[in-house]
Amino acid sequence: MNNELATKDYWRRSWIKSNKLDTDYIKNPFTHHFQLYVPHCNHDKFALEIGCIPGIYLGYLGRDFGYILEGIDYVKGAKKTTLKTLKKFGIENAEIYEDDFISWTPPRLYELICSFGFIEHFVDVDLIVDKHINALKPGGTLILEVPNFSGIQYALHLLLDRTNLDRHNTNIMNKNFFKEVVKRHNLKLKCLEYTGGIFDFWWENENPTLFQKLAFNLLRPLAYFGRKIPIESRFTSPFIILLATKN
Repeated sequence: MNNELATKDYWRRSWIKSNKLDTDYIKNPFTHHFQLYVPHCNHDKFALEIGCIPGIYLGYLGRDFGYILEGIDYVKGAKKTTLKTLKKFGIENAEIYEDDFISWTPPRLYELICSFGFIEHFVDVDLIVDKHINALKPGGTLILEVPNFSGIQYALHLLLDRTNLDRHNTNIMNKNFFKEVVKRHNLKLKCLEYTGGIFDFWWENENPTLFQKLAFNLLRPLAYFGRKIPIESRFTSPFIILLATKN
């Protein structure tokens, strides 16, 4: 059975979109979490991002926290795109691997490992999370983030963005899943929360009906204001983030 819910063609199209992004103006929506829970270092510790394209999060980890950067993404062209983004952060010496994370052998253990919107694209998520943690040094920092397509978000995506919803394992989009990860690996929990404001909504519907277009346009102002209200809601907040350290 194929463990992947998203096809390589989907990631290729996502890469094409990443190439068109103006990364000068993309902010890290998890800046607050980075500032509170990510240790600073003096360019002597390694950070790895899994599913790294276009490189925004790596850029912050290198520029603001001093990590030596590595990333992996299996889409052809990911290295070029990610290195281009990192240059905007003043980073010239990152190592980016174009490989399949599942079969890839990490060249070292890392002081920080992160992925954003990655693990939920698999059926057997435990397998993917285990590989994150196995490559982490004792005392190292783990960051896992997934979208929150549960509660009202699930209903909206089911109605307006079903194809994209099917690419996601919604069974893991709750705090209990991440609590089990912490328990199973004996991690030290730093932060586990729904985040991104009280409400946000985006879609990847490439062929919306007229009704879906109208509904999406009605949601846009709600999303604009909702993401600015820093209230945590498991029903409507757009993200779940875990930060923990390996004992």
